[in-house]
Amino acid sequence: MYQAMPPPAAIRKSVNPIATNVFLLMPGPLLRQVQYEPATHHSVSQRGAQAKFAQPAPVADAGADLCDNGDMTTQSFIRTLVAAVLVILATISLAADDQPIPAEAPQALQPVHTKAAIIRLTGTVDDIMKSSLVRRIDIARKAGATLIVVEIDSYGGQVTSALEISKLLKKLPDERIATVAWVHDKAYSAGAIIAVACQQIVTDPVSSIGDAAPIALAGDTLVPIPDAERAKIESPLLQELDDSAQRNGYPAALLRAMVVTGIQIDEVRNSVTGETRFVDAAVKTRLLDEELVAPDGKKVRPWRFERTVDSDKSLLTVSGKEAASMGLSRASVDNEEALRATLNIRGDLLVLDLNWVERAAMFFGQFWVRALLFVIMLVCFYLEFSHPGVSVPGILGVICLVLLVGAPYLAGLAQVWEIALIILGLLIIAIDVFAFGGIGLLAIPGFLLMAIGLVASFVPSEPGGGWLPTMSATWRALQNGLLVLIFGTLGAMAAFWALSRYLHLAPGFKRLQLAPETNAPTAETLVRDSLDRPAGDAVFIGAMGEATTDLRPSGKARFGDHVIDVISRGEFIKRSAEIRVVEITGGLVVVREAAEKGVAT
Repeated sequence: MYQAMPPPAAIRKSVNPIATNVFLLMPGPLLRQVQYEPATHHSVSQRGAQAKFAQPAPVADAGADLCDNGDMTTQSFIRTLVAAVLVILATISLAADDQPIPAEAPQALQPVHTKAAIIRLTGTVDDIMKSSLVRRIDIARKAGATLIVVEIDSYGGQVTSALEISKLLKKLPDERIATVAWVHDKAYSAGAIIAVACQQIVTDPVSSIGDAAPIALAGDTLVPIPDAERAKIESPLLQELDDSAQRNGYPAALLRAMVVTGIQIDEVRNSVTGETRFVDAAVKTRLLDEELVAPDGKKVRPWRFERTVDSDKSLLTVSGKEAASMGLSRASVDNEEALRATLNIRGDLLVLDLNWVERAAMFFGQFWVRALLFVIMLVCFYLEFSHPGVSVPGILGVICLVLLVGAPYLAGLAQVWEIALIILGLLIIAIDVFAFGGIGLLAIPGFLLMAIGLVASFVPSEPGGGWLPTMSATWRALQNGLLVLIFGTLGAMAAFWALSRYLHLAPGFKRLQLAPETNAPTAETLVRDSLDRPAGDAVFIGAMGEATTDLRPSGKARFGDHVIDVISRGEFIKRSAEIRVVEITGGLVVVREAAEKGVAT
């Protein structure tokens, strides 16, 4: 009689093609018929083979007849010989399949590439990284690269930038450019989103990938996100990860477990086909309850629970070796030589890194650097407005302004309208100072415009867009901008006071003063001459005079018949104002407005 029995349970995650669709025809009880559907390369991505138990076709029991008659024909002998050979081949194939392949052994994953490029993404994921990636992809494209390896070492960054980078990488296969993510150290949060956007992932054995849940930072402090806001952020993230799983064959449940807490991921294995899946609780229950009917009429449950990969109280984070065993990583690669062998790179390998402009933009975009630039900018503009024509403080102030708004603009924080407000406010203040002789009412709207633009440049864009902040994390960024504005202004005012009191004592300060007329007597001459002149005709402490120019704080004043250089103690004094000498130091005449409280006689 012919019998059919299930295939051996020793078959692993993939079934060797030699052992598939094999029909063994042998006499009597030796007959075994097994039919498998070949498991795909990405069996762990829930696309594995489904086992079938095929019913044997009705055939004559030639072997039994021959045994009864004691006469074996040539045809039956050949049939038996072929069947025996097939049994041997199938056994060898299954035994070879039983041997696990070391994760560290590089396996060729790509066609031969004669030109490839490595693009390194390190540090915070932001718009600077995105712009840099666009620039370097263009270089690789023009160089004729057919493979781009994205080397990732990042703790994460902005959600919006990560989503845009993900979409950018997914377009490259349409240009016949293959993409591989090389997680050389870590790919957390936004870094993990970028990694799974590539067609394949290779990992260093000691690297880590995962933990992609959105977080909010207030400065350097981690703060909680309300459930409603978290759901708003997670929605586009999960949509992008599902698309990456579908495009590139990654287990969707594993990608979701990197973002969402409260989901337990279990590993289940089909004892018939060897297929492994990573599923949530609902899918696990369905698979474990699934029954198949064997040819002998018995019901069997092929799926078995193996282990819990990630609990419902944590986010999935795995090492490079674990990623390889789960189907996230295609190979373990720890150096460039192994990378070449694994990806079949037989030609040039370009290494494209950040340029100096991008590195500088990242540095000046840091929170504390921006606060320092703001204070320096205010001090420089104060010196320029108080000493018109000197130019050096003004140039330094403009440089600080460019760095203050340019770095966040490149990083995706500052928008064009915010920069326009800052520049417009600065122009209004300059017009008030130079055209109307001082800071008056016109400067108030200028200061307001600068303040609004500066504070807004600290606020990142939200995933849903919009002009006004709707998320707590965005409000905290707004608070950080206000703190920089308030404390930066207070710090600048303290610097103004110190400069007005002590700057004239600093070496080289005379370079910031207006040059005296060549025929004008110096203060030393007037003081010396005053010893032989009446008191009202000389310059001395307490002497009264008239400002002949605006004092900002330096300028010229008339004492009797003489016009000399003078300086105030930081305050602006208008032309024609009555002044009084309060100090004479080393030929420098310091004055105050006579109308001030406690000065007028």
